[in-house]
Formats: sequence, C-alpha cells, structure tokens
Amino acid sequence: MNVGEYIKLLRTQRGISQEELGKVVGVQRAAVQKWEAGTVHNLKRNTIKKLADYFGVSPINFIELDEPDISTDNVTFPVIGEVAAGFDKVAIEEWTGERINIPVDFLKGRKQENYFVLRVKGDSMYPDYKEGDKILVLKQTALDYSGQIAVVMYGDDYGTIKKVEQRPNCIRLVPINPQYPPEKINGIDMEKIHILGIPKLLIRDID
Repeated sequence: MNVGEYIKLLRTQRGISQEELGKVVGVQRAAVQKWEAGTVHNLKRNTIKKLADYFGVSPINFIELDEPDISTDNVTFPVIGEVAAGFDKVAIEEWTGERINIPVDFLKGRKQENYFVLRVKGDSMYPDYKEGDKILVLKQTALDYSGQIAVVMYGDDYGTIKKVEQRPNCIRLVPINPQYPPEKINGIDMEKIHILGIPKLLIRDID
C-alpha cells in the first residue's frame, strides 16, 4: 500500500468526500485527488500532521509509506572525471579509479550505457550543485526545453553544467549562483556548444 491508497482508505473509512478532507487539511479537492492517485509524493510536514491528527494515526505511517520502493539491485558507474561549474575547466579528465553504485530503479528502465557519472567542480551552480557532488547524467544531444539545466561541452575541451537558455540569435549559459554572470554565446560560436546530457540524479556526501 502506498501513501495515496492509505489516505483513501482512511477517508472512506471515515465516510467523507475528497472535498471534505481537503477542507480539513486546507487544500483543494484536486490536491486530495492527486494524493490518492499516487501522483504526489513527499507530503509537507504540516499536511502530514493535519492528516494524522484528523484520522488519529501516527504521522510516521504517512512518512514510511511515502518512501520510494527502491530495488536493492545496483549498477556500478566509474566517476570518469570532473564537470566544471564554471567556464574554464576541462569537462572530462582521466579516470582516477573511483566508482559509485546506483540503484537500478533510478535508471527508469533505460540501459546503463545511456548514462554517465561526472563530478561537479566549482560553485557557480551553488546551492543546487556543490563542489564534489556527483551527478548521474542521461546522455542526450538536445535540450527538452530552453532554460533546462544541462551538461554542455563548449568548444573543443571545455565543459560545464549550466542552465541553457536558447534565444533566436544567441545561447546563454546561466549560473544559479548570482555571484557569477551568465555567458552569452552568439554567431558562429553557437556551433561550438554541444549538449552532452541532462542531470537526472544528484549524489552528495553528507559529512
């Protein structure tokens, strides 16, 4: 049973509608509908408290059921180098021997060869990406939309992770850290930008 099914069970046992439950918690009926359909995870702490208080159950019930069902099967990736969080670092350096295990479920049904793992260098994408973070990158050569964060190769040997904004006459590589200005690339230099992939998973060591 997932958390959405659990909420629906409690609601039907109480004999109230989705709209009535929404009023109790302080949300619209559509939100309750999404919970029960299983399309929303990581309920807010105050929402969990209101649900637990109303139904007279432990908040831990919602938290435990909301945890993803992750397979214990892992695949091993070499951490093949560094991707700069700036504009002046070589994208991929020689592999040092470091490896990382990632649960198969995080590959979303795709093959392992469709991904690679790189290490972030620099702080221009702070706080979303910190120096030393590892990112699981889905290989693709085009953006899904303008403004998407991507791993890009700029020129022959420079790599970076940035928000990539596509404009009619230019491409902007935009840092998240406001201390760093965006880089505007136009003219023939636009042909030197190559999308390597899209970050799909952030792996961060917590001291």
